[in-house]
Amino acid sequence: MANPIIVPKKSTIAARVPANADLASGEICINHADKKLWAKHPSTGAIQEIGGMSVHSHDEIYSPDNSQVLELQNNSDLTITAAGATKTFVLPNTSGTIATLDDIIGSVAGVTSVNARTGEVTIDKNDVGLGNVDNTSDTDKPISTATQTALDEKIGSNISGATGATAVTNMVQITLAGYNALGAGINANTVYIIVG
Repeated sequence: MANPIIVPKKSTIAARVPANADLASGEICINHADKKLWAKHPSTGAIQEIGGMSVHSHDEIYSPDNSQVLELQNNSDLTITAAGATKTFVLPNTSGTIATLDDIIGSVAGVTSVNARTGEVTIDKNDVGLGNVDNTSDTDKPISTATQTALDEKIGSNISGATGATAVTNMVQITLAGYNALGAGINANTVYIIVG
């Protein structure tokens, strides 16, 4: 017995879809203009597109638990779906590297602004409310205005001593060696602050 030749129904008219009456149950039809394949479903009798350029519109990769999916759409966009949210990454039309991992990660999530600044942002002490903080050493830090005022008020006041009161008219910072070198030149009305 010779091999039979199966010749499906065909059309060369663009966008032509076979009517229900055009096909028998399970019969197929090819539209050469659209590059589509149609068939009549044997159970429902519905005309269905079963093959062609538009049937499979994209490729996809699923995570093992199907909770995440990476899809390359037929328009060349890359979509990433995770936790019920979908992000779209538009691939460039130029040749060369399509995208780096940083490009894709950046399109999925990330900070869009810091303190109302956008783009590549460098954080400094002002961004976190520490604008008055610096690296001044403790010995170079000035005293507060209130402390200086209180000290200024002490100059000229009396300091109680074992034998009475002595008027203080001056305050001097001095090293211990310098103080010892004063010998008899120590002024009774001066407060000497030993430093170093």
